[in-house]
Amino acid sequence: MLRTTRPRSTWVLLTSLSLFAVLAWQEQAHGRLFVIDQSVTAWMHTHMTESLTALMLIVTHWHNTAGIVAMGSITAVVLVRQKNWPGLRFLVVALGGGMLLNVLLKLAFARSRPAFDDPVVSLASYSFPSGHAAGSTLLYGTLTLLLARQGHWQGRALWAGSVMVVLVGISRVYLGAHYPSDVLAGVSVGLIWISVCRLVTGRQPPQVAI
Repeated sequence: MLRTTRPRSTWVLLTSLSLFAVLAWQEQAHGRLFVIDQSVTAWMHTHMTESLTALMLIVTHWHNTAGIVAMGSITAVVLVRQKNWPGLRFLVVALGGGMLLNVLLKLAFARSRPAFDDPVVSLASYSFPSGHAAGSTLLYGTLTLLLARQGHWQGRALWAGSVMVVLVGISRVYLGAHYPSDVLAGVSVGLIWISVCRLVTGRQPPQVAI
């Protein structure tokens, strides 16, 4: 397991770091990506519908900080009941540490959020990277690792988690809370931190029994 874990984690880490570096450079330089950001965000804002907005609000509120903490806490309770202390430590460090890292990056880049005359959501915090995208990536990525030896459960967790991360990202852009590059950067942060945690521990975290 160690032989396969390290190369895979290293590959994910390097790919995610490269993507984040490009996004961060473009964000600071206000280059071509900045123009694409604004165009995509404006297009989505002008094509909003009442039913789709309601769905996007459910997805985005489900994955705010409180929602991520709640789902992480439920996972922690399961790990405690199973006396899976290594798995619990991995969950706390991966989820808590990654979310803290994202907050620090927000303060470092201090990017303003998209501005509209009729915003659906209005937030005073910074935009880059997206906390919702990072939090959902950290949560579902950690759950997938904890189910790594559960056969079909891991595949289902990976598929469902990937779909949810995509939906969360779309919801943040659709609602005008983030630019697309904010979302991609948030996903990158989540993957970077999970990969670092796996490389530091040097082994697959102990799995949840189902």
